[in-house]
Amino acid sequence: MASPVPDALGLRHGALIDEVIDAVALLLDAPVILTDPQHRLLAYSGRQEAADDPNRWVIVHRRLPDVTVDGLRRGGGEEQLRRSTDPVHIPAYPEHGNDPKLGVPIHAGGELRGVLWVHGAGEPTEEDRRRLTPAVHALGMALLRIAQYRSALRAGYTEDVRALLRGGGTPGAGEAAGRQGVAGHRLGVLALVPADGASTGVLDLERIRTALALYLAALHERSRTAVLDGAVYGIVPVPAGVPDGGDGAEHWLTGVAGDFLERADRARELVGGVGRVARSAEEVPLARKDADLAAYTLRSRPGDRSPRAVPLAAVRAEAVLLQAARAVAADHGRLDGPVAQRIARQLLKHRDRFAWDSWARYWLEEIVENLDNRDDAAKRARFTDWVENFVKAVHAHARRRNQPSSTTDAAQCALPPGPRRSADQMTLPTDSVTP
Repeated sequence: MASPVPDALGLRHGALIDEVIDAVALLLDAPVILTDPQHRLLAYSGRQEAADDPNRWVIVHRRLPDVTVDGLRRGGGEEQLRRSTDPVHIPAYPEHGNDPKLGVPIHAGGELRGVLWVHGAGEPTEEDRRRLTPAVHALGMALLRIAQYRSALRAGYTEDVRALLRGGGTPGAGEAAGRQGVAGHRLGVLALVPADGASTGVLDLERIRTALALYLAALHERSRTAVLDGAVYGIVPVPAGVPDGGDGAEHWLTGVAGDFLERADRARELVGGVGRVARSAEEVPLARKDADLAAYTLRSRPGDRSPRAVPLAAVRAEAVLLQAARAVAADHGRLDGPVAQRIARQLLKHRDRFAWDSWARYWLEEIVENLDNRDDAAKRARFTDWVENFVKAVHAHARRRNQPSSTTDAAQCALPPGPRRSADQMTLPTDSVTP
């Protein structure tokens, strides 16, 4: 979209931001770049051959280097850019190849819209400030108009898609499906969530949503996407030729999610989950809950996560155990009787696949002897202690030996999380799952 800029700069009405950037570079006799508040590249001027390597790195990677962002945060520069209109001078860092720069905050509409980075600038003088004023005003108005345009364009679409995903008490979900053209279709829902250790503050979920929207549009023109509750969702009409069932529609949708992640997330910062196929708008929230649980279950796995996306049907037993662990954390860290018995049976099924020591073997023998002998409250309490102690012993032995706590994926699924990945640190959907 061409965004209008004030006539004060003498540029044509509707000039692109790149034109303003080039005019600023000419005015200041220095290459400049423009980033958004999340440090992503918006535009850059010509003459970048005169800039340092970090400037060129920004153009290639479309964001500021991590070392620059960290330095801004530690030195208080990021906070100053957000709260003040005064430029921030960044000294040279020869060890990182950085020449000095001047960061000029661009505020409009009551908030920070971007930062103009002037290469090779020293501490700003009054003359510098005077020269920068019209450029800052022009860029601020241009960025504000772009933000307003995008907001107006997305408002109805976004609310409709979120209404479909939320369902329940959300009014107008059926009407939203009609407005978005997905009523009458079988709808698949995929959820993409940050992998364990990745932060939504680092990940740009809106940019991921945009990439997913373009990818899904090639599959079906009425595919819809949204960012909701820290995850990116896709709603995809299932093609008529794809049969129902786990080997049909769910398998197809899992392949779609996995292929997108392989293409768009090579840093492996996301995992994907796929739910049941919704046959109406009313079933979309159920499909979303399935997809959430599948994605969060995959995220809980230690080490390399393969495949990149899974349907809930493939990890249902693991999901049940994770929800049990979450319930344990909510109940002050104690297993109740039925949960302890279910976990114990899964542990016995994979008993030869765990990291053993004498303590783990001792607790497992007690579990075997008393699995079906828990007639009174005291015995049930002791049985719960034995299960918890066995799990702790396995994890402790694995840490001491610097080895995995189990030798197969199935055994790992059966073993409740250890101290490094405790249940109260997990975020899981609260809906129950029936194996």
